[in-house]
Amino acid sequence: MANSGTPTPLQTQPIVNEILTTAIEREREREIVTRRYGLFDRKETLEQIGELLGITRERVRQLEKSVMTRLHANAEQGEVPHIDEVQQRLVAELQNMGDAARISELAGYVVAENTRDEQSRLTFLAYLCPELTVVNEDNDFYQGVALKSLYDEKQLKKTVAKLIDAIKTNADIMDAKTLADKAGVKDAKQAQALASLSKKLATLNGMWGLVKWPMVNPKNIRDKIYVILHQRGKHMHFNEIADAIKKSEFKRKDVTTKQFIMN
Repeated sequence: MANSGTPTPLQTQPIVNEILTTAIEREREREIVTRRYGLFDRKETLEQIGELLGITRERVRQLEKSVMTRLHANAEQGEVPHIDEVQQRLVAELQNMGDAARISELAGYVVAENTRDEQSRLTFLAYLCPELTVVNEDNDFYQGVALKSLYDEKQLKKTVAKLIDAIKTNADIMDAKTLADKAGVKDAKQAQALASLSKKLATLNGMWGLVKWPMVNPKNIRDKIYVILHQRGKHMHFNEIADAIKKSEFKRKDVTTKQFIMN
């Protein structure tokens, strides 16, 4: 969903189409960029694209790097269509969200339908915006974007590491304001935005902790019962606990009394 009063959603498909046709001259380069970034379908590997085009994996990588470097340089000179418009919108939204965000969350505010294809196109456009830093998804981070005026990729990851260390040192869950204070981050909104990029952290009911902690990432019914009882601080009947779980922020809602008996 989009924020109340926000501008018209970005139309990423026509914007990307125009960039591909006007800013990339060679058909093979357009094909590589389209497939590598999953602009209209699933993302493909270097090997898959190489097999399709009859070239090596390394050659695909070289061509991708070359065209993206060129596109980024042209964008800095204002020579890529619509990038200024896209950048202004993303910068404004990121400032509202705490200066950083997962692409999946950012897309929910700037496009009409938050689909995988829309997220992929938004990521591609973010790469071309001179004022943005893009964080690639890996084992530790979700695909994200941040304001370059505050963070390059190294600075962002270093700050996220401080958030993780603050939680480990505290050895307990904490709210975003406390997390910001202990990690030396500007405010709660910024701490929450940065923490959301990390796959090592999780949040539940406004509290942050390590993803392996049941209090913020309950994985089974026993974990969920423990969280509910901890939150309420009193004895509860099975039916009350089941109802509380259904109304909670837990991912799984279909809880019955039978599950308590079985567990």
